[in-house]
Order: sequence, then structure tokens, then C-alpha cells
Amino acid sequence: MRTGDQQRCPMLATLVVVCGIACIAGCRETIETPAQVEVETISPTSLVKQRPAVPSMDYVGSARCAECHQDIARRYAQHPMANSAGLTKTLSSQENLKDAHFAAGMFDYQVLSTDEGSVHQEVRRDSEGNTLYEQRVPMPYAIGSGQRGRAYVTLRDGLLFESPITWYSTDRRWDLSPGYAKQNQHFQRQIGDGCVFCHVGQPNSVHDETDRYAAPLFVEAGISCERCHGPGQAHITFHSARRASASATATASPADPIINPQKLPPEQRDAVCHQCHLQGDERILRYGRRHGDFRPGDHLHDIWISFTSGTKVIDGVSTEAVSQVEQMRSSLCFIASQGTFGCISCHDPHGIPDQTNSADHYRKRCLECHAEPQVECSEAITVRDAQGDSCIACHMPSLATSDVPHTSQTDHRVLRRPRGRTGSPSAETSTLQIFGSAEEQVPGWEIERARGLLMVEYAERERDRRLAAESLILLEPLVPQLSDDAPLLTRVGVAYDLANQPDRARLAWEAAITADGRLLEPRRRLALMMFDELNPAAARPALEAAYELNSWDEAICGRLILARAAQGESDQAFELARTSVTRFPASAQLHRWLAVAYQQRGQIAESERHLRQAERLEQAEATR
Repeated sequence: MRTGDQQRCPMLATLVVVCGIACIAGCRETIETPAQVEVETISPTSLVKQRPAVPSMDYVGSARCAECHQDIARRYAQHPMANSAGLTKTLSSQENLKDAHFAAGMFDYQVLSTDEGSVHQEVRRDSEGNTLYEQRVPMPYAIGSGQRGRAYVTLRDGLLFESPITWYSTDRRWDLSPGYAKQNQHFQRQIGDGCVFCHVGQPNSVHDETDRYAAPLFVEAGISCERCHGPGQAHITFHSARRASASATATASPADPIINPQKLPPEQRDAVCHQCHLQGDERILRYGRRHGDFRPGDHLHDIWISFTSGTKVIDGVSTEAVSQVEQMRSSLCFIASQGTFGCISCHDPHGIPDQTNSADHYRKRCLECHAEPQVECSEAITVRDAQGDSCIACHMPSLATSDVPHTSQTDHRVLRRPRGRTGSPSAETSTLQIFGSAEEQVPGWEIERARGLLMVEYAERERDRRLAAESLILLEPLVPQLSDDAPLLTRVGVAYDLANQPDRARLAWEAAITADGRLLEPRRRLALMMFDELNPAAARPALEAAYELNSWDEAICGRLILARAAQGESDQAFELARTSVTRFPASAQLHRWLAVAYQQRGQIAESERHLRQAERLEQAEATR
């Protein structure tokens, strides 16, 4: 590490000194890095980093594109991508708002329509059906075209939070949002750049801050022309200059800077689709990158290192909701084409066929390669007629989605004989692989960084302390020269914490905060660890800093109440508790704390009311 770096980041300098794995005394087992693990690590002296340049933001909006490209704009306006997000008060409603309520266990949910948009309501009931609490939250923004469904979000102090209520178009029903059946986060599930990037044409992001937005949320709601063709200002300037120049027809004139994906090499062509339609098992942002950095013409690995495994098809009957790319690449159509077959071989990005001619549209696409009579369909004519002579009805049937309820997805493996076939044309595997040509094109230290960060993700998900320690073999050598890499430092802290090395976790998170003081995760983790490992008073500054960034975090609010009270600031603690209990009405702990606080103030009736509510919530939770 350079001396200047040490001066700018003293916590990081300390972190580097203690960068070796060793045992630290603690109540949990401390995990040492296994010496027998053989991995190739990157020498810090061989790491050559350069923070990537900020890509062009010269967007003009789809309305400017439509001035010259009217026919395409009219067709695209009907495409689901063009309608991928919007305001609930102005969206053409595809939902059944007359029957917008449902029960889920001991909860009742309802969608209410107002002049300002949707309001979502959660009602918690006890075992006898009595109401424990009722919470209503405005949901002004809808995410999703409605072709498969719609989710709903609200903007609070610059952060986006999802509703527990989702509309599922296939079954035309309301139900819990994906994942809520296992873990109901009420109105507290935060969503960020990774989700917004793929569903919003251009969000109103706060400059240089991760997962933070200004109102109104949408600069352009639907996926825009520029998402696939690149920012349009240079294109407009180019054509304005051509019209003004007498030498517009000169052969030496520069090329139009707008991107036509169809003219790109296959990997870059497909990356335009893959930027959103390749979710994979995990994808890791590269050093210095943000989700919104992708521009048409980039390789996917210019922004992300993506990890995939298999086709996600289970027993030939179900799949994950976003697995089309993995399935298509396993197909003989893709393999035999040597890269010429891709997403736009079948899909017109400017429009979708209507239901009356859908089968004919896709059959024509198939026959471009499988032309009769050279290739004759082996199926009996009666079967073909029964299916409307549809190629995809036989070769690309619908599969239920395993991770999103009430939804299906077309099987993109394009199996020759799909009936009874559970495998894919290439062998199914659960081995994670790096997608595309990233391993050949990306510097080795960035590949190791991505692998290490992936290991931390899995270690935390499985609470695997040994895997966390192994991830540090890859990540620790990178720390000295990546003092500005807040995501890396944050996850290094997570790995140390999982390996029961809290002192090193704290140093890593402090270094991450130094690198990016507005990043939520390291501040939150540091605050919670200091409270749990030390004491409320010592954790107070960290909790206040985390609360400033996100005052809608129940865990932070609850601990900050105790920290303020521990330092004798009972009035501040009391006011925060009163605010928090309206935001988190399911919290029995908040009601119990308020019961004590009201009793100390001599307000016995209020104290007893909160105590009864805490007991009712605890009883309902115990009998759920």
C-alpha cells in the first residue's frame, strides 16, 4: 500500500496489517483458512487497476426518437418492454380491482384505488379473527408490464420498498409477492439498482449513490429505445450535421454513432438482451461498475461477471422464471449455429405478434432454418392440426416457474422430442460456470474478485463459516490496492464476521465506509455488530449514522431506541419508538418498550394498551 493511501484510510492500513487468517478468542468457533485449499491468488503487486470511465449519459428520451421513427415507435409502444413500469394512477389497469383482496394465513391484504394511485393494506388477525393491526401504504409505482404480473413499490426518503402484494396475470389473481410466503417482510423489503435497472427505462437516480432515488422515480418509465440502441444525443447531432453539410454524401464521413444490435458481433448483439434477461445464479458487478453502466455495444462482462449452472429445468415440468438464456444456449439450434442463432432470431424487439398469428409468426422463424421439404416435420398431420400447426406448441411448451407463483415460462431448450424428456441437449449440471468469454477477456484479479464475492454470498446464505474463510484466500490479497472498492471491503467484512473474527469485520466495514460513506450495507452491519458485541452506548454513533441513511430499518430503529435510552436521552428514545411502532406495527418488542416508557411517564392506560398489544402479537406469532 502506498503511504498516501495509508494516510487517507488509516482503518484500511490496519486491516492490511491483520490481513492474515488467525484464530481470535470468542464464544463461537473461529475458523482458520484451510491450508490445504489450493487456489491461485493474485499478488497485490501484479494487480493493475483502473476505475472505468463513466459511460455517456446523453439520453434524449424515446419521444425524441419517435419524431423520426414514427412507425417503429407506434409498434414498440404496444410491446411489454415499453410498458415495464409506470404510475399506478395512470397505468391502463389489467388487474382485477373489483376483487382486489385475499387472505394469506393470519393476514388479509387489499388493494385500494385512490386518485393518487394504489394504496396497499395489510391486516394482521389473531387466531379468533380479531384485528391486531391495520397498515396502509401508498404504492404510487408499478413494476411490470402486466403480461405476467405486476409488483408495486413506494419511495421513502430516497429508498424503494416493495409491497407484499403482487398481481399475477396468468391466473388473474392477487397473491403474496415472490418469497413472502417463506419470509413475510411486510412493507420493509428494499429493492435497489439491480431490480430497477431491468424494469425502468431511466430511473431518477441520485448521482453517485447506490440504490437511492429522487422523486419522481421515473425519468422514463418503460424500457426505452436507448436501452437497446444507446444514448441518442450523438445520433441526433450526427444527422443534424449531415443535413447542414454540403459534403453529407462524402465517403469519408464518420459513421452514425447509434447502435443497431443486429449489426453487432454475436456476443455483443446478445448482450443487449442479456443485460436483463440473463439473471443466472449470481452476477457480480465488476470493480468500479454500477448496474446502469451497460451500453449497447458492450460485452456483458464489461459490467458484470455472471455465473450460471444448467438450464434450471426440473424434471421437465418446471423452471426458474428468468432462465431463457441458459436454456437457449443449451439448444441444438444455438450450438449448431455457432453463434448466429440468438434472441432476435425469433423475437422482434420492436413488437410482439398478436395471439391470432403468433403460431404462424414463430413457425416462419423456425422455417428460416428448417425449411420444408428439406426438413419435414415427423409429427402426424392430425397432431399438427390440433396444435394449429405451431412449432413452439410441441418443441417449446410452457413450464411452471418454481420461484415465482402463478406464472409460466416457455421452454427455450427447443427440444426435438420434448415429451417425456427431462434433460437438455447438453448434460444438466449444477456446477457454476462463468458465463461467456469473461475468463478470457477480463483480468485475472477481477475473476478472482468475482469468485471470492460469490463465495461470500453462498457462505452467508448457508451460514457456512468455513466457506467464508476460504473466500478470504481470494479476497484478502486484493484489499491493499482496492482501498476504494466499498463493495469488496463490505463483503470481506461479512466473511470475517461469518468466520467469527469480529475485530477484522469491523475494520473492513469501517474501510468500506471510508470508501463510500453513503453505502447502506457496511454502516448497517457495523452498527448492528457494535450493538450486539459491545453495548448500546458504544454503538450509538454507528446506529445514528445508519439511521440517517435508512430510517425505515426496523432492526436499526429498535437498537437506536435502546442506545438513546441507555445514554439518558429518554425523550428522544420515546419519540423514535412512537414513530417506529407506526412504521413496524408487527413488532411486539416496540410495544413492550413503549409499555415501560408510558408507565414511567405515569400514563398507565397507554402502558397497558401497548402491553396487551405486545402479548397479542406474541401469541399470534406463536400459534402461526
